Amino acid sequence: MRYTILFILIFSINLFALSQNSGDVGINSLINELNNANPDTNKVNLLNRISVQYGESAKYDSSLIYANRAISLCQSLKWEKGLAESNYNVGNIQLLKYKFNEAKSNFELSLKLAQKINNCEIIGKNLIGIANTYSGIKDYSNAEKYFYQAINNYQKCKNSVGECIAYQNLGLMYQKDGKNVDAMNNFLNALKIAENKNDKANIAKIYGYIGNLHIFKSNFSDALSNFQKALKINEEIANIKGKISDYNNIGVLYLYLYTMPEALKNFDKALKLAEEINDKKSIGKILCNKGIATEKSSGSYDAKGREVKLLEALKLYESSLKITNEIGDKNAIGLSLERLGNINFWLNNYQKALNYFEKALNIFEEYGGKFELASIDGKLGVMYFVIGNDSLNNNETLKNQYISKGFNLLNSAIDQNKKYEYFDQLRTNYSNISNMYNAIGDSINAGKYELELNKITLKMFQLNKLVEITKVEKEYELALQQKIFENEKLKVQFQLQQSELERKNIEFQNLKGIQQIQKLELEQNLSKFNLLEKDKKIQSMILKQKDIENKKKIEEIKQRNQERNYKIGAIAITFLIGILILYFWKMWKNNIVLEAKNKIISDTNIELDYLNSELSTKNEEIEISNKSLKDSNATKDKFFSIIAHDLKNPLTVMISGSDLLLNHYHKYNDEKRLKHIARLYSSSNFLHKMLENLLLWARTQTESIEFNPKPDTINSVILENYNLLKLNFQEKHIDFKFDFETDIIANFDKNMLNTVIRNLLSNAIKFTPEGGEIEIGAVNKPSEGLEPSEGSINIYVKDTGVGIPKYNLEKLFKIDKTISTIGTNNEKGTGLGLILCKEFVEKHGGKIWAESEVDKGSTFWFSLPINN
Repeated sequence: MRYTILFILIFSINLFALSQNSGDVGINSLINELNNANPDTNKVNLLNRISVQYGESAKYDSSLIYANRAISLCQSLKWEKGLAESNYNVGNIQLLKYKFNEAKSNFELSLKLAQKINNCEIIGKNLIGIANTYSGIKDYSNAEKYFYQAINNYQKCKNSVGECIAYQNLGLMYQKDGKNVDAMNNFLNALKIAENKNDKANIAKIYGYIGNLHIFKSNFSDALSNFQKALKINEEIANIKGKISDYNNIGVLYLYLYTMPEALKNFDKALKLAEEINDKKSIGKILCNKGIATEKSSGSYDAKGREVKLLEALKLYESSLKITNEIGDKNAIGLSLERLGNINFWLNNYQKALNYFEKALNIFEEYGGKFELASIDGKLGVMYFVIGNDSLNNNETLKNQYISKGFNLLNSAIDQNKKYEYFDQLRTNYSNISNMYNAIGDSINAGKYELELNKITLKMFQLNKLVEITKVEKEYELALQQKIFENEKLKVQFQLQQSELERKNIEFQNLKGIQQIQKLELEQNLSKFNLLEKDKKIQSMILKQKDIENKKKIEEIKQRNQERNYKIGAIAITFLIGILILYFWKMWKNNIVLEAKNKIISDTNIELDYLNSELSTKNEEIEISNKSLKDSNATKDKFFSIIAHDLKNPLTVMISGSDLLLNHYHKYNDEKRLKHIARLYSSSNFLHKMLENLLLWARTQTESIEFNPKPDTINSVILENYNLLKLNFQEKHIDFKFDFETDIIANFDKNMLNTVIRNLLSNAIKFTPEGGEIEIGAVNKPSEGLEPSEGSINIYVKDTGVGIPKYNLEKLFKIDKTISTIGTNNEKGTGLGLILCKEFVEKHGGKIWAESEVDKGSTFWFSLPINN
């Protein structure tokens, strides 16, 4: 019984939000300066600066000494502004020491002095301070009132920096009170102000707050995005405290994602920086988080190795508790006590674990937020159940009391996590209470909570993916609209070109008409010329006739008429030559004009030919584009019809199974009910995988996935994915071989390669029977006709599974022919994994293919560019 409970117990993780102020660097130089200072206002400022730096280094007693010295000097100098600032510093230190009443008194005294001298900045700081004291004692309504007074004060005096800080503190209060929407709105108000002022330190800090809020809501991708933005800014401005906070936050995120190597790597980075500046507050928190990562990594070891890791985590928690006790950080103390309870539980020290959990609860009830209280209630519930069920068999009454208290506490935790939407903790609570009912033989209630667990798991998936799905849909819609716009643009261009062509045709017809008119004019001129020729012949005949008739008279009057005849002939010849010259000149002129017009017509014809050719090319491009769009839409329509068909069966199973359980629950025995619940779980798990792969595929189609190839070792990616799937290998007793002689460095996008390796390994496990073998390696030799070049490497995943028939082998990697086959242990696949593999490998410029033989196994190959 004990081992069943130990196996199912999953503890949630508390977050740390680190301060981003500077440490105690330069305190000694300030003290040296103070020793040489005159007792004036400058000395007061030095005393306050030293006090603040000691406070930031968590040396609160030293901080109070210097702040009180500043107060004494201000009283002797009768300097009201300095007295207001010094009292504010004392109040702030008391607040850090969780002495809320003393802090409030000092803030109120400082506020009164600041109002007297009308100092807007000090008034605002004290209003925030008073609000934080109310928040500390969980009087959230009064805290809210003072925060808004601070915001109004800063708005009146146009102090945007103070307004930004007030919004941040108000957001943290709402987060502590479980009002996550109000918290987010105030963080966004603060971010807007900081961005307008380009206040990078505050921008980074707010990104950290927003990231932590996303973790509470299980929006892990948004959380990581905000943490990375914060880290980038803090690296730019060399903000060491900010970088400590960012690395710690990223480590906590990886804890939630159960990626312990990455979590430990980020915690080590944060710890190194914190130790460099002796930031004890941060060191205590990071040691505790590092202990959590070490504790959770123990599950991948054998019994002996697991115990070693648990003891290592125990030492880290004890070190954290020692430091946090030393500086009086109550929330950090509570978390360290809670984790010590965890470790002692795993080590079977149940009573000791219970003591630690109850001490943590006392601290959280006084100082913690809703998240911490919900977490500790859930753990105490499991703790009381385990002690009652495993350790009190000789005392039936006490045993029943402990078990009953365990269920009550766990139900209380469930109610709190539901109310404040802490989905990750809620999922843990459902898993624990279901297993607790199973442990006492109540399979009906166990099944009920198992169903709730499936619902919340699906809801978390929907919450994480809804924004991305909406984004993908919008991007796909925009891409489609862009295509339609481009086609419309081409149509308009085509219409304009047609209009231009018609205009050119009209001009061409006009030119042809002019040419015909000129031809008619030329024919008329030729006709006139012919008439003149006829007139000439007639005239010549008349003259000859006259010569014959008057021959005698001519002879007689020859001498008398000779001169006149010469003149008449000369005149006639001159007239004829004039007519001819005039005619040929006119002909020459008309020919020049006609040649010019013919050249215009020729040029127009050439231009029309070019326009016709260009129009023909555009038409071909439009036809090709339309054909490609039709083919693509037809392929995707077929693909979606296949997906719809694949989704129909599990949805039918879920609807019919839910209907049977809802309307015919009492007609079935426990065995049949569990059978239906198992079918519901299997179908919902299949839908989860299908939707996740479909979303990823849709993002590749709209090119919204960032492609960022970098040189890295392929070996590390393969080992990381093997560790993720290690339990699957062990469950089917499959041997895994890793055939890489040396580290191979290649250029690849790590996220995409993770998807390819994980899909190929998952498929190999699915189709390999128990006791089989899977091998992954790389070669630089030809395979299936593919010649590797000096710039590429061929990677393979080989299994001894059932193999793939030839008729199915041809359908692999084709979007319109997706296939989904049941594995050797009835595992269901989505049919989308290989489509994604093909998309991502080709994105790298590589190829993917498969070789298989039925009953002998399959080998999947893909190529990647190697780093030169």
